[in-house]
Amino acid sequence: MGSRFVLTIVVIGLLGSTAGCRGEAPPEDAWAPRQAPTGPFAPSTPESRARAADVIASVREATGGEAWDGVQSLAAEGVVRHSRNPTQCPTWFRFARPNRYQTLERHMSMSGRGPSTGTPVIFTLRNGEGWLEDVVMRAPYVTGVPPDEAGARSIIARRDVLRTALGIVPHWLTDASLVTISYAATIEEEGRALVALDVSDDDGPFATLYVAEETHLPFKLHYRLVDLVPSPHETFAMLYYDDFRSVEDLTLPFRIGYGYATVEPHGSTTLSGYTLNPTFDASLFRKPSAGHLDEIVPPMPEALRR
Repeated sequence: MGSRFVLTIVVIGLLGSTAGCRGEAPPEDAWAPRQAPTGPFAPSTPESRARAADVIASVREATGGEAWDGVQSLAAEGVVRHSRNPTQCPTWFRFARPNRYQTLERHMSMSGRGPSTGTPVIFTLRNGEGWLEDVVMRAPYVTGVPPDEAGARSIIARRDVLRTALGIVPHWLTDASLVTISYAATIEEEGRALVALDVSDDDGPFATLYVAEETHLPFKLHYRLVDLVPSPHETFAMLYYDDFRSVEDLTLPFRIGYGYATVEPHGSTTLSGYTLNPTFDASLFRKPSAGHLDEIVPPMPEALRR
């Protein structure tokens, strides 16, 4: 109850991928699917955008306030767990102001016969343009995007990165005009007051971010995708930002859970830590090319190699 319908155009991304890596099963209390969102996007008006800007300002204040002035980039690393394949994959985030964002992962064969180094997967957003390199993605199954695969993959990559970053640095995204955020409603869910913010990019609205009214922290994000297993079908998906901890003078989430409203699989990304103000070589964000992927994605940790 109180959830809202949101339409976005993606296939399963890093936080909800079906490829597997070596590891242990998700815990019993892993994020489970919730009810399907209901209701359309609210109209975006100057008043709704101004109200949303106040909410995002409150998020910035709650997660560090003036401490953010001294942070121009951040990196994080962790593992992804998925209930559909009880294993774990290493993942990394690279965010740099104003407009360079990247999420990375190494997939292993679900059969266990794949290479121990894993297949590198990269979603990159630079200057508003998204790039994707991932052998398991199926761009033709994406709905409502350009029919050419390059156009579809650009939208997939951009929005996959934006969904992750919205729960960590939403104010960076609005400062760089990478997204437009509009106030939609204030709802109550399971005794918690949530402020619903509709999120758009250059291709239109694609998600709704929910901010907890009491803590001013990002709580969850709703969007819609096409799942490929067992056969292509539309489903609702949700990210949950959880386990906020202090990182120097900032407050950042250490778990990003995900679930699908109409199918069973769910899981989470658990981060082991953040690095503030790392220096990223510009070449890390260049368009993918043959032989380039292993230069961008860190190697498979020894503990996860087969």
